[in-house]
Amino acid sequence: MGDRAFSCIATILLFEDIQEGWIISYSFHLLLLQEFIPTRTKIEFIDMLSETGLTVIEATSFVSSKWVPQMADHTEVLTGIKRHPGVRYPVLTPNLQGFQASVAAGATDVAVFGAASETFSRKNINCSIEESMWRFEEVVKSAKGANIPVRGYVSCVLGCPYEKHTEPGKVAEVAKRLFSMGCYEISLGDTTGVGTPGAMSKMLERVLKEVPCEALAVHCHDTYGQALANILTALQVLVLASFVIVGQGIPVSKPLSLLTMCYMHTPRYSHWGPSTLKGCRFLFLQLTVGHLSFIFTQRSSTARAA
Repeated sequence: MGDRAFSCIATILLFEDIQEGWIISYSFHLLLLQEFIPTRTKIEFIDMLSETGLTVIEATSFVSSKWVPQMADHTEVLTGIKRHPGVRYPVLTPNLQGFQASVAAGATDVAVFGAASETFSRKNINCSIEESMWRFEEVVKSAKGANIPVRGYVSCVLGCPYEKHTEPGKVAEVAKRLFSMGCYEISLGDTTGVGTPGAMSKMLERVLKEVPCEALAVHCHDTYGQALANILTALQVLVLASFVIVGQGIPVSKPLSLLTMCYMHTPRYSHWGPSTLKGCRFLFLQLTVGHLSFIFTQRSSTARAA
């Protein structure tokens, strides 16, 4: 179990005006790892996160194991975790087949993930933006029938690794369609971390013409050290939730600095209680220095000894 396997699987949420704490786990950020992470290890990590006091932990992704071998154990992971009262465990579902499989495994929250870049959409989920919307509509329709909430992701909102520039109008178009079909919240992702405060402001101003601010979140990578500035800009234009990636889930993204992490853990930036912050800080610091594999080894040894 390599250290890098755990350098990319945690996300922290910090904000001023919302009471719910999100952490997005490895469903988004293990996808590019070649080394398969043992199912038991994934389950143990989620269980550790559940003990911190977080209210939402994204558990896994119901994608095809043919294309994403890392997620071949999605059913085992979702059925194997210890669900804590008051904690939600959403999963990613790119299409109706994935949604149905997730429900069969006990999913009660799901998310669909699209893009504002045509090329990125084809490379990431193997279909055009228009085709992805059709697929998502099927998921949302079925989810409504089962009373399951659906969250929507939009990737490459401030730039694309293939097309470079992303038009704010395209972001607004995709976000509007996701919201109109029934997604309760739309997360706007700066997938490669190329965004600037100016670009963030322009993009959000355009999107806010189509989607109400209470239904928007931003998801920022700190590739070029702009995450905090971009989050501040988002807060200034009334976006209520913001994300920062810790680690290297996307090849061009870099880990969040310890200084940035500590700054974000100040009371000004979070309504989490002290115990939750303490638990999260411990896990994130372990992720940063690459010692999580040691934690699991020690934890497993202790359990066997007991």
